[in-house]
Amino acid sequence: MKQILYIAALFLLFSSCKTKQILAPAPEKSKEEVIQALLERNIDFRWFDAKMSAYIDAPDEKISGSIHAKMIRDSSVLISLKKFGIEAARVFADRDNYTILYRFDAAYESGHLDEIKKILAFSLNLEDLQQLLAGNIILPNTSTTEFSKEDDHYWVRSQVDGLQIQYFIDNRSLLLTKMTITDKSNRTAFITFDDYRYIQGVGMIAYTRNFTVPYNNSGTAQLELKISSIEINKPFAVKFSIPGNYERLY
Repeated sequence: MKQILYIAALFLLFSSCKTKQILAPAPEKSKEEVIQALLERNIDFRWFDAKMSAYIDAPDEKISGSIHAKMIRDSSVLISLKKFGIEAARVFADRDNYTILYRFDAAYESGHLDEIKKILAFSLNLEDLQQLLAGNIILPNTSTTEFSKEDDHYWVRSQVDGLQIQYFIDNRSLLLTKMTITDKSNRTAFITFDDYRYIQGVGMIAYTRNFTVPYNNSGTAQLELKISSIEINKPFAVKFSIPGNYERLY
């Protein structure tokens, strides 16, 4: 019996040694190298077409479904939201206005993009919306940055247009994993990035993003996006119209 236990112990020890990975210390990066990685992170696109799953958790409702987002840079955004494979809503936005079609109610609402600020407690223009969907970020102001290394990541802080922004960068890959954005009213948005994949001719893109933002000046809302397919810079036209039988709500 002792011999069997001894052999079993050796087998377990050998197996654990064989499967255990020992990572070498990550090479130290300079402040300039880390900030340059941030500056080169955003993707450049003219046309952006992506399908993704979405989950929204807000104080007044929880929604899950799929999104098909099509964007032409600095021109327009068209988003189709589906629930159980059926289109429930369609959103169109240009540089000034937005329109939402509610398919189940045969109704729609339209307004200026500034009206979104009343709901989310921060302003959102077309560029902001496009950058959010593309996974791009507000880039640091290189003249006002603080830098340090903490455990497995680098930490960068910067002031940009009155916003206090913190970036957390993985010390091995130099990929952005988390950032916080705090405005002058001390409201903070949290964003995490995960599941980076390389797209030929474009670069690394985070296929999973989580956003936690101020909502209705009192609570927070969470949005999770997970990309399933993506095409960048393949030309297309955005077509949008309001059906004649739809009733205007706002």
